[in-house]
Amino acid sequence: MFLPTIVEEHLPFVETPCLPEQEPKQKPKIAHGDVIATSPTTFVATFTIDKLKYTFRGAFHRPLENPFEVKEAKLEYTYAEPRQIQLARIFSGLIGPQAISLQFEERRGEKGPLLTGNLDVELKYAISVVGNGNWSTS
Repeated sequence: MFLPTIVEEHLPFVETPCLPEQEPKQKPKIAHGDVIATSPTTFVATFTIDKLKYTFRGAFHRPLENPFEVKEAKLEYTYAEPRQIQLARIFSGLIGPQAISLQFEERRGEKGPLLTGNLDVELKYAISVVGNGNWSTS
């Protein structure tokens, strides 16, 4: 059986597609603050970023049985401008038994900041939460 020898110069030129350049992921920034349940259906989270106080007033879609407080909360975000945090108004996550973890989202469905921290008083069990709210600065 005869096998032809392939010579590179006779091969057709195939252009490989270029992949679009991806924006480099920014290193997450962390702001410190606190979170307190102000009623069975509401809470307030306050963080200091660049000498400005950012306050989130949130409402749970279902009431919680137990009040909670986090004196050392962290808000992790990747926005270039801290004021962009105000775009994230929807949240979901877990509260209890020892910690809180709320993932914020923008209206467009893009992930926003992540709020985490250890509860000051342990709860009997963890509960899934969903809600929304608004940011303000002072």
